[in-house]
Amino acid sequence: MNENFKGKTFVFTGSLASIGREKAKKEVVKRGGTCKGYIDKNTSYLVVGLEPLEHYLSGTKSTKLLKAEEYIKKGHAIKIITDLEFLSILKESNIL
Repeated sequence: MNENFKGKTFVFTGSLASIGREKAKKEVVKRGGTCKGYIDKNTSYLVVGLEPLEHYLSGTKSTKLLKAEEYIKKGHAIKIITDLEFLSILKESNIL
């Protein structure tokens, strides 16, 4: 199992351009991680798809992004990454 996934919790928001959401979830689980549909203090990664990223860059944030930022401000270590960064992490694990 890859240390980027083992024991980590992933949340996805928006459509993923690089990989389908269901396949992404399966890949996380295959590597020892878990997936949830909501942000909480135990979230490790928020993977942001194209639409939320476009909105984020224009100043509008999704509910999941806002919630992740709240937890980050409180000191929780949630990493916000794009779907392309997620794909890169998958490739580093040499299983994809």
